[in-house]
Amino acid sequence: MQEIQDGDVFIDVNANTLEEVIVHILDRIRHKEKEVTVREAKDSILTSPLDVFTNSLQGTCIYDGWVDLDQSWICGLCTLTSLSTRRICIARLRHAMNMGPTTQEVRFVILILTPANSKKTKSELEVGRTISTLFCDVHFRSAMMTARSDTEVLRAIERRVEVLSDTRRRKLAIPKVPSGAEITFDEKNFHMEMSKKVGEEGWVGTYAKRLIKCNWLMLGVRQDVLRRAPLYVKDFYDGISSWRAFSKLISTTLFLYFAILLPLLALGVTNGDNTDGKMTIKKMIVAQAIGGSIYSFLGGQHLVILITTAPVVIFTYIIKSIAEDLGDNFYALYCASGLFNSLFLVLYSSTNCCYLMKFCYRSVDEVFGVFISIAFLIDAITSCKHIFDDHYCNHVKTLPEDLSSYTSSDQFEQQFIAEDCNKVSHLIQ
Repeated sequence: MQEIQDGDVFIDVNANTLEEVIVHILDRIRHKEKEVTVREAKDSILTSPLDVFTNSLQGTCIYDGWVDLDQSWICGLCTLTSLSTRRICIARLRHAMNMGPTTQEVRFVILILTPANSKKTKSELEVGRTISTLFCDVHFRSAMMTARSDTEVLRAIERRVEVLSDTRRRKLAIPKVPSGAEITFDEKNFHMEMSKKVGEEGWVGTYAKRLIKCNWLMLGVRQDVLRRAPLYVKDFYDGISSWRAFSKLISTTLFLYFAILLPLLALGVTNGDNTDGKMTIKKMIVAQAIGGSIYSFLGGQHLVILITTAPVVIFTYIIKSIAEDLGDNFYALYCASGLFNSLFLVLYSSTNCCYLMKFCYRSVDEVFGVFISIAFLIDAITSCKHIFDDHYCNHVKTLPEDLSSYTSSDQFEQQFIAEDCNKVSHLIQ
């Protein structure tokens, strides 16, 4: 770990290719290692035709049950015969770099250089595994991204090393009984005791006791409140704690403002047409502002995106159709639907039904998105058909049955063809 803290750190390296990053690192090392040549080292580190590391390590991450490579960092490994001591180089790029199919957003390039006479326990692979353990933590990478100098980077590495060392010591500290024997968990005996207990009381009695205690009621909400309460004020204060944080807050606010407003205007027009002007853009903007403000202040999440989506528009149109069929007031039915949805959300949160979401995979969201796309596509085609029927220059429908009253073709064109073509010209304008 001491070697990591004494490594070479490069902040905001301005490079467009991996070769430029390696050359930048080797230029610094060459002043300390006189026998190392840039050309020789570069040929050993990189594969010539592809401009990628000859040997490298990369982390993995899990998104929605899918395992993928962590593309924010990559660690290169190399052994140089002309090197006298081990070198650990960490370069933070000024902007994300695309280095290939599995490294498209690289922000950190780590280079491990070891001499040829190194021990197996101190080889480039072992050192690379140690470095990879640090960079697999997203909080450590976040601290590295906000560091402004080499000292802050080394301090972040030191803090992360202390956390890992403390975690390892806690895992090894197994409590012991007075006789000196270690306390172990016998899974077989545990299940046997639980089976005896359930056999005496029965499954119904066991679950009945749990229901009577009501420890499960509002469990998820209580845990969320306990987790969020210590950080509630900090979530608002962090946005104005420094000039860098304030600039990020302003830029994010402007981005979210337009990201929410533009779809709201587009869907608001559709909503107004579907409800015959009962749900206009003004009403949707006011509802969006009130709902978003209440949620942000109660949840402490002032940059959460609350946006009107296509399913809401379709649902509103269905409510309006049902109200017309039953002869009821649209606003009353719309309000009742909102109250019932709120009641169901309270019931779901009280009974921890959100845990069922782990059974919903990405395909469920994709099928629902296909349904929404097809619904709006059919609506757009229907609108185009109506416009086509109303404004197309159709001579067959306008021709009279008796053409003997027209003495010349000029009179016929002046009355019918010119009249219909004027419709087309007005439509184009």
